[in-house]
Amino acid sequence: MPYRANFCAPRLLWQALLLGQLLVLVLVLSPLNKQLYQWQNLALVSLFVQWLVLSSLALLCALQGWLVKQPWWLAQSLIYGLILLNTAFISELAWRFFAVSLLAQLPNPIHQHQVFLLRILGISALLSAVFLHYWSVYQQAKRLAQAEAQARLQALQARINPHFLFNSMNTIAALIADKPRLAEQAVEDLADLFRATLQTGQKRVTLAQELALCRQYLRIESLRLQQRLRVEWWVDLLPTDALVPILSLQPLLENAIRHGVQTHVAGGVIRIVGIADEHGIKIDVENALPKPQQLPSDGVHMALDNIRQRLQWYYGARGRLEVKQDGEKYQVSLCFPIEYSA
Repeated sequence: MPYRANFCAPRLLWQALLLGQLLVLVLVLSPLNKQLYQWQNLALVSLFVQWLVLSSLALLCALQGWLVKQPWWLAQSLIYGLILLNTAFISELAWRFFAVSLLAQLPNPIHQHQVFLLRILGISALLSAVFLHYWSVYQQAKRLAQAEAQARLQALQARINPHFLFNSMNTIAALIADKPRLAEQAVEDLADLFRATLQTGQKRVTLAQELALCRQYLRIESLRLQQRLRVEWWVDLLPTDALVPILSLQPLLENAIRHGVQTHVAGGVIRIVGIADEHGIKIDVENALPKPQQLPSDGVHMALDNIRQRLQWYYGARGRLEVKQDGEKYQVSLCFPIEYSA
């Protein structure tokens, strides 16, 4: 199994610097006698440890392209060895730079030099082993989370509501004799929806593609619901080349039809409003509240949670799904930052 880690990640840098600073405090506060506290050496020891951390991470970042091609066990061993070699090098430089004025005063400078190097290497060996183990566990947990998110994405993409499929096929069958052109268009739209569910390797599409998929879905439903389904689009100001997770907006329209339109005898209006500013993109899907006996089921909440988790996975805290009930209106907001393909 190849080694997968990003030693150039800012998160790792801050974690390593924080761990190094905690080590400095432990070294300074470790003596039991308060008179032995070496507060005057705090800045010096902190500088030395942070140089060790920064130089080690810089070395690993420079060699990352080569390390990730190695087997996991070999990469771990090489990383451990590189950290110890860098520690020895920086420690030797620190000794020669800071201790050169003290060499004449030391009773046995060679012995003191050896003790200094062995102590630093021993501490580095222990802490590096602990940190690499922690980082390895963290990377493994991250890979499992990625696999789970991908599985959720594929599960959502593979989900075709059987009622929608059954109703669509009945609608197409009814149109074949009298309106063959509409039936042909419905078949093409349905085929595109199925094609989208099979694009498991494609994680994000442009907003124009997602909106086109939504319009195809609504065309099929409008053949069945006719005047009962009314749609208002307010998305002209959206950047259509921005990226969005595939099938993130279409399920919201499906929920709006299922619970906000077809539950009412007179049907209802679905309003899609999109805005874009320096904070990102926000798309609101608004419909009438369903009847009390037909409130959204657990399956709908599961679908919303699925989309919410995917947004958080792609965009972190900047991606979110908000649900709001205002009077007789039910509104779901899709919020995410503006990102374009490289």
